[in-house]
Amino acid sequence: MKKNLIIISLSFILVSCGGDSFVGGQHQENLKRLDKIHGYCDNPSRTDLAKKGIAYNICKDQERALGPDGEMSEKFTLGESFDSLLNRDKGGKTILAQTINKELWNGSLKVLSNYSIKNADSSGGFIETDWIFEEGDTNNRCLIKIQIVSLKLVSNGVETNIVCQKLTKDKWINDNQDYIDEEKQLTLAILTEANKYQAQNQ
Repeated sequence: MKKNLIIISLSFILVSCGGDSFVGGQHQENLKRLDKIHGYCDNPSRTDLAKKGIAYNICKDQERALGPDGEMSEKFTLGESFDSLLNRDKGGKTILAQTINKELWNGSLKVLSNYSIKNADSSGGFIETDWIFEEGDTNNRCLIKIQIVSLKLVSNGVETNIVCQKLTKDKWINDNQDYIDEEKQLTLAILTEANKYQAQNQ
């Protein structure tokens, strides 16, 4: 079951990074319909905004700035929002501590942009998601940890770790399984996005 959760999550990540929705067009139509009812930022189906954290606050700021027509780009992501938050007074350029590679950092945020972020430390290059649940399964959960370990954009400059737990007798217990293949896919997705950022800035 946990393997299924990881596979579904990674499929979601990889397809999203490719620029397409992870589900069909009908889901997108439903999202737009709910946007008109609740507003883009308050749409309960937009899970990256549902917890009303940093991404939600930035979304509301952008929504207010758009004026009465309320039009908002579908390309709004937590990764882009984090860039804006970190560089509000920097003219839009990403300014990070000199201990990590900024393309790997931005690529990691992009890959995880559909998940709620528990911790994002740009100076230490560490990102951790909140627990991820498969729909309909409340007994298994996983989270993703990413550590940027290099100043250069190199394949070993990012470390990924997937941790899964199972609810047993009202206690969450680590399953102690290795998710090597899934972590490799995650690393590859980050490197792909990092290279895109580098190409854009050249």
